[in-house]
Amino acid sequence: MPVDITKLSINGLRLWAKMHRPLALAVCEAQALAEVTREQVDAYVRPIFERYEFKYSGDLVAEIYPEKVGTPLPSEKELYLCEDSRLGAYYAELDQEHRRQGFNLPDGHCPALTAESNYTQAQGALIDAATELCGIERHHVAGSGKWETYVDLLLGACLSKQIAA
Repeated sequence: MPVDITKLSINGLRLWAKMHRPLALAVCEAQALAEVTREQVDAYVRPIFERYEFKYSGDLVAEIYPEKVGTPLPSEKELYLCEDSRLGAYYAELDQEHRRQGFNLPDGHCPALTAESNYTQAQGALIDAATELCGIERHHVAGSGKWETYVDLLLGACLSKQIAA
């Protein structure tokens, strides 16, 4: 639904910001949890990854990056470029370590990626809540490089003492 920008007012923004302050706080909490979880998970995953000494391998690598075949993978983020029979054991070990670290998720779920997904969902909920106010929908900012900027503006409105007072 198009929004008539000429009808926006500071009072309308104040009311919206006040009503959505709890959602903005939830976005901040999700961000903090995502950042802390990523740091924690990276710290215990890295030594496990390094122990396996995975290398670039497989048909995809041979076709697209032939010069990399047989060279070490620099990080677990590139495991999609590795065909290794030990990958199942690696992921099983990660699942065990996630549980040992206190995360209770189904096998195959990374706590850091789960927390980051929850953060993105919270941001999306804040954007959705502002659609009626601003006329900007998720798809207008997703993939445009403006998602974070828009979320920051909405957070600023909701958390500002002057606007949400």
